[in-house]
Amino acid sequence: MLEASAVERIRPTTVIMTNQSERAIVGLSVKWTYIDESGKSLVHTHSSDSYAIRNSNVVLAPYSRLLIAPGVFLPESLMQKPHVGPGLESLDGRDSPAATTASQITVQIDCLIFEDGQVVGPNESHYDAEILGRKTAAEQIAQQVRSAQVRGQEPAQVLHELLEHSLPQPDFTSSWMKRYARKLLKAPVFERQLAALEAMPKLPAFYTRKEGKQ
Repeated sequence: MLEASAVERIRPTTVIMTNQSERAIVGLSVKWTYIDESGKSLVHTHSSDSYAIRNSNVVLAPYSRLLIAPGVFLPESLMQKPHVGPGLESLDGRDSPAATTASQITVQIDCLIFEDGQVVGPNESHYDAEILGRKTAAEQIAQQVRSAQVRGQEPAQVLHELLEHSLPQPDFTSSWMKRYARKLLKAPVFERQLAALEAMPKLPAFYTRKEGKQ
């Protein structure tokens, strides 16, 4: 549990979210709005999910708490333990210029995704659609690269052609394909990076529950 002194240190820029469900949360998108002294506002969305890489941890286990700060999600269970990622000291907003200069800060949970695929929240970021588009992009680009290898063609040629293709109205899938193409071209070990795309976890069937339905 957080000590009182730690709470006081992080209070201005940190909220604590509790998962009171018996289901794990596997996707979370949070919208931060910063307003400076002139009244100008800046909106930033921070998100995390369990489907980007193989064997990812859940975002928030059942009946546990998550510390949410600008650009940071920190499970309370990891707060005092050695781990890869941000530590308690990162929760005071020091790494966010917008947070340090804002006269008013508002935080909103935009989207929650439970492990069975249920999507909850206004979901203005369409986070479930982005996760689906990302998975589709990984499958498509891996398939194109493997096909090129079978034909004896250099994968780099396929990737450069993809990057040169214009996107007048990019969707999540095409945008992620370009991101993955750049990542593959810069990868120190190409085959390892390609295998990581092929091994991305299977997604649940996302759904929303209509209001009033249980």
